[in-house]
Amino acid sequence: MYSNDHLDGVFGYVRADELRRWDVLFAPVRQVVDDPSAADPKTVEVETAIGPQEYGSDTLLWTYRPNSTNTGCGECGAEPGVPCNPMTCCALEMLADLSERVREHHER
Repeated sequence: MYSNDHLDGVFGYVRADELRRWDVLFAPVRQVVDDPSAADPKTVEVETAIGPQEYGSDTLLWTYRPNSTNTGCGECGAEPGVPCNPMTCCALEMLADLSERVREHHER
């Protein structure tokens, strides 16, 4: 994954079976709002801000993963150990724009 200290998180390709709550997926931009479930070892069900989605467990998804901190965030109100909320701390559209620049750099 590509480090982005100014965004307090990382961009990178993540396998669907490694997704976590709070990850942000792109095209279209949407945040994972609940822990993914894998009822079938080959399928991962993901609840996102735009509705449920299903992926093959080995599907690679371009993702932004916010960092967790021990101090919490005064800006978005995230508790200690909970990642910042990208919708509050950095707009999802800004993340989408930056995502493309990071992907271009990452794929060189």
